[in-house]
Formats: sequence, C-alpha cells, structure tokens
Amino acid sequence: RPGPPNKSSRPGAVSASRRLFHGTQWEGSMGIVYDGFRLPTHPGMFGKGLYFADCPLKCWRYCFPTKQVSEQLPKLMGKGGFIFMCWVDLGETRKEKAASPELTGYNRKGWYAWLTGQRGAYDSVVGLTHEDGGALRVPEYIVYDTSQVQLAYLFEAEYRRRGTPPAE
Repeated sequence: RPGPPNKSSRPGAVSASRRLFHGTQWEGSMGIVYDGFRLPTHPGMFGKGLYFADCPLKCWRYCFPTKQVSEQLPKLMGKGGFIFMCWVDLGETRKEKAASPELTGYNRKGWYAWLTGQRGAYDSVVGLTHEDGGALRVPEYIVYDTSQVQLAYLFEAEYRRRGTPPAE
C-alpha cells in the first residue's frame, strides 16, 4: 500500500507530505504513468510547476479541455477523466494571494541562497482561498521539483448528473 515518502528531498528538512490530487487528460495521464511527472513548458497561475488540490472535484476540470467535453466525452468514448492521488512533499511553503506566473521555485544551491542564508526559501507555493484573502475558491498546491511527488493511485472519474445511473 503506497504511503507518504519517508524522507524529504532536502537534507535536514522535515517532511510535510500531504495526500493531494492532480487531474489531467488521458494523454497526459499515460505520460505520467510511464515517465513520471514533468514540469510544464508554459506557466500557470503560479508559474511552471506541478499543480495539486486537496479536493478531487477541483481536479476534474483539468481532465478535459472544456466543461462541455467533460460532460459529453465519457458518454461517447466510454472514458472518464483521470485523477492521480499523490503524496506531495510540500516542505517550506510560500503563501500567495494572487497570480504570480513568474514563480519558478527557490534555487537552494544558487548564489542568492548563499548570500541571503536561504531567507525566504520555499519548496512549494499554496494559492490562498477567498477566506484567507486570496483569489481562489479552493486552495492549490504547487511544487517545482518532480522529486517532491510520489504517485499513489490513478482514478478514472466519470461525470454524472444527480439521479443518472452509471454508464455500462
């Protein structure tokens, strides 16, 4: 049975692993299963990182290109959306209230880290919710190093309206 990583990727750091979810389209999920996570080439709301949520429903939106496709494709193709459950080592978190697409993660081995004694160092970003003064309805967790993620399970999820029987 998969569990959280036993140790942090950072020497001397205490692991802050959390069970989080990542939604992706079919092609992306096959790439992750075979080759592991890769950092994206285009930045998202908080830069070029791997995005996770503590709620699988938030991930559903990213399983398909549009909401309309999410409702129709499973009926037509017999395929649902793919959601990974992962253990993510968040380490030191940086809280962000608004979009910061320029974020790339903190380089702990760079000259700036040496010069500042790693003051302000972070391993992940947490996008804050409206209740916490942020711009999101559901928090997002972003890491910039693929070694912070351990795959646990892959779920195929199907969109159904209330009262609709499951597809056969």
